[in-house]
Amino acid sequence: MNRLVIIGNGFDLAHGLATSYNSFMLYLLNQILKKDEVGRFDIIGIESRNNRNVFHLKDNKGISKWICAAINDKGKPYLISNPDITSYYFNSLFEKYNELNTWSDLEGHYFEILNSYMFDSDVINIINEEFDYIKYKLENYLITNVEDKMGDPDINHKIHNSIFNYEHKYKGYISSNYFVSFNYTSKLLNQYYKWNKNKSPDNNYGTEPIYIHGKLIDKSNPIVFGYGDDNSDDYMKLKNWKSNNLLTNFKTFQYLRTINYKAVLGLLKEPIFVQVYGHSLGLSDKTLLKTIFQHPNTVHIEVKYYENESRYFENMYNLSRIIDDNEMMRSKVLSLEDVSPP
Repeated sequence: MNRLVIIGNGFDLAHGLATSYNSFMLYLLNQILKKDEVGRFDIIGIESRNNRNVFHLKDNKGISKWICAAINDKGKPYLISNPDITSYYFNSLFEKYNELNTWSDLEGHYFEILNSYMFDSDVINIINEEFDYIKYKLENYLITNVEDKMGDPDINHKIHNSIFNYEHKYKGYISSNYFVSFNYTSKLLNQYYKWNKNKSPDNNYGTEPIYIHGKLIDKSNPIVFGYGDDNSDDYMKLKNWKSNNLLTNFKTFQYLRTINYKAVLGLLKEPIFVQVYGHSLGLSDKTLLKTIFQHPNTVHIEVKYYENESRYFENMYNLSRIIDDNEMMRSKVLSLEDVSPP
């Protein structure tokens, strides 16, 4: 059979790339504030005219009307939405962070807010504008602070042996290897792929990696950023409301910009062994993952975990929300005992 490797953000994180939402949001805060030599904060943003304790984000598009920062009475800076305008997405996002002390899934949070205000078209327009801005800032961050600063990736990283020099009891059946990345970064995976394709004596590496969510600075493959569960009852309510603005940022429609989705389906025409590296199996990608996992030609599914076995079961809990049939899940998914070390 063939092997299909699904690459998620954990692949980048394991290589030391700052691609987490926490790193991104800290970057936004640091664009407004910075510490001087003695640890005090110097303001490099623009002061709000109505509140001298609120500072605006400034970037190459000018002053952001959405994102600001404030400093509490202990001198700790934190992100807030602009108090001078009405915000729904950012206001809720920042409030949730203050409550949980961690950043929620930016795409999943968008879906929640969309459902809360689905009957108000004016509010939906604002939410979409806010989401477009966070998408712009995320792409800009990944380009300037991750991809451009990476240099030549180190192909001798420890993950190398696990993902490319494939060792497993099913090895004898693998005829071709394919890679589908859910990341926007591409330099790291491309370097791995080219190096191993040239090294492989059997030349059993198939087509170049498919970047299903697009690539940075690639107009022919723009980034896909939105929500990907179009099977839920909440999605059906949005669709049946017949307001196209509610569907703008769903991956179902964004996938139609390229042939990537059909290319992935083409890999499922023969029996295939699916491996998952660094993907949390969240609902933001449910539709595509469900198609892959439940396809009759998908024979085995191996979900890798990093460092801690408890993460294997966290992945299993998420996987159970993607695969409808528990019996199918048990028959296809490799048990912890059978998962080769990451």
